[in-house]
Amino acid sequence: MKKAFYIAIGIDMNGHKDVLYVGRRNENAKFSLFIMNSLKNRGVQDILIVCADNMTFLQ
Repeated sequence: MKKAFYIAIGIDMNGHKDVLYVGRRNENAKFSLFIMNSLKNRGVQDILIVCADNMTFLQ
């Protein structure tokens, strides 16, 4: 069985890095939307670069 591990890292305008999310779940659009909403609720205003593998919600 394959399992995925997700990490979201943010870098602010001063170059300071923060780990925004770490977790294991099944990869699907619903989970990705959960992550994006979670970041929005925590105050993230802009996402400039997203690196993802086969995520249909980004297309």
